[in-house]
Amino acid sequence: MAALSCCALVTCTPSRDSRAPAQQFADSVARFERAHETPFDSNLSKKTHPAGDVSPHDRQPIQLPDAVEPPSRWSYVLPLDHGIRSDPAGAGEFLAPRHHGRHQGIDLAAPVGTAVLAACAGRALSFTSPSSGLSVRLVCALGVKYSREPAFASILYAHLSWAAVGSDWVPVEVGDSLGQVGKTGNAGASWVEPHLHLEFIVASEARALAERHWGWDVATTPEADEFFEQLRTQCLEPAGLRPLSGAIRRGRRADPFLALYCLGTQKPNYSPFYPAHHGLRWSGYYEARSFDVDRMSAFSNPPGREE
Repeated sequence: MAALSCCALVTCTPSRDSRAPAQQFADSVARFERAHETPFDSNLSKKTHPAGDVSPHDRQPIQLPDAVEPPSRWSYVLPLDHGIRSDPAGAGEFLAPRHHGRHQGIDLAAPVGTAVLAACAGRALSFTSPSSGLSVRLVCALGVKYSREPAFASILYAHLSWAAVGSDWVPVEVGDSLGQVGKTGNAGASWVEPHLHLEFIVASEARALAERHWGWDVATTPEADEFFEQLRTQCLEPAGLRPLSGAIRRGRRADPFLALYCLGTQKPNYSPFYPAHHGLRWSGYYEARSFDVDRMSAFSNPPGREE
């Protein structure tokens, strides 16, 4: 397994898409058809979500089972795994091209109403914006394994239909419900499949609490620089895990899949997303030396993980 390229540890330079909107959409359809090996049906979203809304079936919240495994210090953010969103609105992987530059997080394909879970114990609040819609921000300590100085994560959960916390900071425990997947903000268009947009930023406690997750702000922090160096040497390289793109960061932003993996989350097994399988497998974007990134077994004490 080749080592991660040094370019994975530098800040990416934002770029703007000069294509006309019609050409952007046509290119997105072509990518969708290549990824799914099937023609795109322009009426699909209308069939799935009548009148641009979600179907009555999609409105039903997905409940967690009565008996679940005791949570670790870090939790996966959904009770299911349908992979990465892919539809004509654009690809959902980390740093995917966007008309405004680069995708700042990962879009986790999930039906509307799916429970959204706190990845860690910390403080959470909700807010709304035209782009991210109803959103929750969770701030928690990262511990000492990946940083000599105190480092914190600001985790953004966007496009929710409902939030379990208000606009003031409140304490939450790992695995607590933070809300439900929705289609608010710029995910509201009928051709955008429902998903959870997830971002992961590393900073000091004060900066994490003040973080706004603005897309144009790609500055780094000392805590982030230390975190990514330790993440690479103590987790990614020992586990033989790498993104096929070669990029694990953008400034102070981490690839959420890699960060949650190394911090010890228990990911559910991948299963296709109904009705049109718009969630692509993780193995299309990541590879590992000794485990299947699509399976829960990939998250069961591999080398270098947070204990």
